[in-house]
Amino acid sequence: STPVCEFWQIWINSLPKTTNKITNVKNINKVYFDIGISADMEKLSWRSCGPQNVFIQNMVDFFWSVGAPDAEIERLNEIGSHVNPPIIGSWIDMSSKGGMDGGWYFPFEIPLALAAKAADPGSTIVTFTQWAESHHITQCTLIGRDMGAAPPRQTEFRFYVPGDKF
Repeated sequence: STPVCEFWQIWINSLPKTTNKITNVKNINKVYFDIGISADMEKLSWRSCGPQNVFIQNMVDFFWSVGAPDAEIERLNEIGSHVNPPIIGSWIDMSSKGGMDGGWYFPFEIPLALAAKAADPGSTIVTFTQWAESHHITQCTLIGRDMGAAPPRQTEFRFYVPGDKF
C-alpha cells in the first residue's frame, strides 16, 4: 500500500455509499463521477459531485483527514455559506511519481462577483475580474479550489465566453 493508494482510498471512502439520502435539489439528484488519465498514463484525476446535503460532511471530513490546512477548510465553509450550492464535489489528482493533490468544486452557475471570493485576495483576482467584466462575463459555470497543504493554491473559474466570433 503506497501513500498514493491510501490517499485514493480515503477519498473514495468519503463518497456517498447509497442514494437513500439523495433528494431532488433543483432537479439534481444524481452523483456524478469523472475520471481522466494523461496520454502518457502518468497522471490520474478523479472527480465526483452531487447534492450538497449528501456530500458536505464527508467532503469536509476527507479534507481534515488528509491534512488540508485549517484556513482552506474554513474558506470552503465560508464560500459555501455565501453561495449555498445545490451541488458540490471533490477531486483528487495522482501521479506515478507519487504526487497527490485534491480540492473542491461547485459545478453550477454563480455570479462572477460571488465566485471571485473563492480566490486569494490580490492583484491577480482584480485583474481577472476586470478582464471578465470588460468581456461581459458575469457568470461562472463552475468554481473550485485546490486544498493542497503547500501553496500556491489555485482557484478554478469556468465560464462561457459570450459572442460567436473567436
